[in-house]
Amino acid sequence: MLRVLEKRGIASPPETRDRITHCTDLDALDRWFDRAFTVSTADELFAEEEPGW
Repeated sequence: MLRVLEKRGIASPPETRDRITHCTDLDALDRWFDRAFTVSTADELFAEEEPGW
């Protein structure tokens, strides 16, 4: 998914890269991967998981 973001020209800050590479939840990784094709920013990958969303 980091590569998808990169190819789409979307920057992945170190915090995003760490969160993705250290994640062991396959369901979360599947959701994030699917979103990687449509988001405008890397932060949007995690949007529904953040408090207040």
